[in-house]
Amino acid sequence: MCYNTSMDLTTYKSMLADAERDVLRLETELADAQSVARYCRRRVQELEQMTLPLGSIRPPDITLKLAGMTVWEAARAVLIREKRAMRVKEIAQALVESGDFKDSGSLPITILTAMRRREEVFTKVDRGLFALRNGEHSKTQRPAS
Repeated sequence: MCYNTSMDLTTYKSMLADAERDVLRLETELADAQSVARYCRRRVQELEQMTLPLGSIRPPDITLKLAGMTVWEAARAVLIREKRAMRVKEIAQALVESGDFKDSGSLPITILTAMRRREEVFTKVDRGLFALRNGEHSKTQRPAS
């Protein structure tokens, strides 16, 4: 068999040059990814060492037991506990933190719908701000922005 060695040599040289360029590009990408990973690792360590603001810590005896409640009953319980008007997202976060509700992404909409259907229980005091209608807590308190 007779091979055209000059064509094979040219082809292999071209393939080698392409492969070496790919290796350099991948090494650069790897170095960039490692740099990002180091930065993120440092930030995680810094944030884990930070202390929580005192206002965000709740005493252990103030916990919600919401198992078996409907969404509107649980929202009412949150508003009673917090003793202030709240935004729907804050109520949803409190329900998820209780462990009895899962955040499926539609929980705020479900809460809003339930609150609107129970106008005898809830009232809208400002844009996006809801409170209990019967005054079980002060409606004048606004959530911290």
